[in-house]
Amino acid sequence: MKKILIIALNIGYWALLAILLSIVYSATQINAPNDSYFYKFLSITLKFIIIPSFIAFYTSYFFLFHLFIKKGKRLKLFILLVIFLLTSTSIAILNVYPIVESSKVLLEVGVVSFLLNGFNIIVAFILRSFISWFKDLKEKEALNKKTVALELMILKLKLDPHFLFNTINNIDVLIENDPKKASEYIIKLSSILRFYLYKTSEALIPLADEIKYIEEYVALQKIRTSNKHFVKLSVEGSSKKKEIAPMLFISFIENAFKHSINKKNEDSIEIKFTILDNEIHFQCKNKIEIYKNNEAIGIGNKLIENRLALLYSGNYQLIKNISDNEYMIDLKISV
Repeated sequence: MKKILIIALNIGYWALLAILLSIVYSATQINAPNDSYFYKFLSITLKFIIIPSFIAFYTSYFFLFHLFIKKGKRLKLFILLVIFLLTSTSIAILNVYPIVESSKVLLEVGVVSFLLNGFNIIVAFILRSFISWFKDLKEKEALNKKTVALELMILKLKLDPHFLFNTINNIDVLIENDPKKASEYIIKLSSILRFYLYKTSEALIPLADEIKYIEEYVALQKIRTSNKHFVKLSVEGSSKKKEIAPMLFISFIENAFKHSINKKNEDSIEIKFTILDNEIHFQCKNKIEIYKNNEAIGIGNKLIENRLALLYSGNYQLIKNISDNEYMIDLKISV
């Protein structure tokens, strides 16, 4: 929380107390305004309320609060609070003693001072707790952002070597057999690398750019097989004016390619985007071998699941379904 807001909260509390005292003074002077009474009232208020309250509030705010938040220090805090309240009450009584000589009135002053200082201590704890909570919330938010950036960096490092080396090797084979197609794939690879370098550092990117990247990734993966129907990718709806966090889907897709069975089969991998007004619906299915371990299949998706929880908490639904021969990801994100 900014210092100016903290100062404003403190000033606001004392301004409220001043207004309440003004109301009390006005109520006592409705029928008999008296200037000399004002100075007497001001003197008593200053010695009996303002000074003890100020001391009680800021002693608790700056010193006693640290004991309040530490476990194992509650007994020490309680003893110090009792001593402090008795001391501040005694100070209040001594301050008004020259003005009020009645022992009964002095006792009433002591009781009221004790309760008033206790109230100021409670308010100080509440205000300081709120500021501390708000500060922790901001620090947690900043940490979450750093965590997301770190996880994205890890994801990029994980994907780049594996995908890049395979693609370069495949293009190398094409250069002699089909130079035109090799050139076409080099352009796609160049586009993917630009996406890695310039788009993934942004918090949000156009959904159209994310889908284009996926389409080029799938096209490059197809070089590894002569079966053009090995992968089916479809996009329904318009991606215009919609934004998404970068690389949210690619880990699921990469995982599908990694664990899919025979590439000669048609529709071994099915990827589908359904874009609605307020939702992006992503589905990815791939055929798997019966003996595949569920945990092993899901390892590559863990980073994305963590990012989803951080970036779209409460605004996404992720379903993973594993049958005997199929692994399916069903993801819905509200946008």
